[in-house]
Amino acid sequence: MTSLAFFSTFSPKRMGISDYSDDLVAALSAHFEVVCYHDGSYEPDRLPSNVEVRPHTAFTSREDRTLFQVGNSIELSFAIPHLVEHGGAVTLHDACQFDVTYPYFRDRHGRFALEVLRSHPRAARRTLLKPSLRPKRMIEHAFRTYEAHPDKRELFPFTRFILRHVDRLVVHSEFLRDYAQGLRRSLPIDVIPLGVSEAPDESRTSARAFLAERYGLTLDDAAPLFLSFGAIQPHKRIDAVLEALGRFRDEHPDAHYLLVGPRDPSYDLDAAIARAGVTGHVTVFDSYLSMDDVNRCIAACDLAFNLRWPSLGSTSSTLYKIFANGRTAAVTASESFAGYPDDMVFRIPPPDAGEVDACVAAMHDVVADREALASMGRRARRFIEETCTWARVAERYARALA
Repeated sequence: MTSLAFFSTFSPKRMGISDYSDDLVAALSAHFEVVCYHDGSYEPDRLPSNVEVRPHTAFTSREDRTLFQVGNSIELSFAIPHLVEHGGAVTLHDACQFDVTYPYFRDRHGRFALEVLRSHPRAARRTLLKPSLRPKRMIEHAFRTYEAHPDKRELFPFTRFILRHVDRLVVHSEFLRDYAQGLRRSLPIDVIPLGVSEAPDESRTSARAFLAERYGLTLDDAAPLFLSFGAIQPHKRIDAVLEALGRFRDEHPDAHYLLVGPRDPSYDLDAAIARAGVTGHVTVFDSYLSMDDVNRCIAACDLAFNLRWPSLGSTSSTLYKIFANGRTAAVTASESFAGYPDDMVFRIPPPDAGEVDACVAAMHDVVADREALASMGRRARRFIEETCTWARVAERYARALA
């Protein structure tokens, strides 16, 4: 059987890519002898027993194939030197690679300056490079500017740098395929759907009973319940949903908003809740929940808000879990969310284009026509069953890596 070196984070590292990689490795183990490489700071605890696990420092490029998971997270940065030295296939999860490449450039300022000259548009180069300075001081100045610039992720994504070392690329959306082709036209690219595990078909009523018993969240069965699932961060547009909830509850005082996921330390969620005037109408589960409990949270809700602005081009694994539970979601009307049929999602315009008004309208639509909402949920579940099961995804990976 063909051997495969697989670079990623894994559970118990709490990241979406960890959960994704655990499940993908289990599915790929039917097609490859998989050796998983991680940063060596923990012991993966969800990988199947037929998979080898090694620290990345033990990698010698002896496997027949190599697959890197690359997303915009510093937690994946341990793999970048191996990709640069050996090449391989890459699953690209984001359009921006600022954070994952930062440690590599932090230790290689000369390589950083060269990459700026090779890959960045003139405006970004002018921001960084001061030709009036001597070369060494110019590079030091450039790196300090790069670290501190308020728009650093937009100006310096370094995706072209990643793609230069890739032999074959896997992406989960046509948006990211087109973006990558614009940076390296000759690169072989496979669009493979994001895999997701099937979820139990649990009723809204029984899921709410579970939340009352386990977590003390008691809601009347008729109460509208909205959900955001995943890391609680400003670009998830939580503020907009809170403002919409404040307006919606004037007519529906029993409405409630459930947030499930870790808090971003830079985002003052409590202040945002108070500012929107919805204290007492929001519950936050910011401890780590099992996937079974997450599925019940999704099943208990009427509508999930899965907004992103600005979008970094990633495909949302949380959105696919929502679909797998037979629930629909409100998504930002951006190119990165364009691949979902209109009859299974609510499209919300970006900020300054009626975002809050559209969130309020979606909340009203949920209450006004629950049968239409259920129909959207059924279509969402069918979308997952027909395209995104792990067995289907692994088969497509096996063909691509062959």
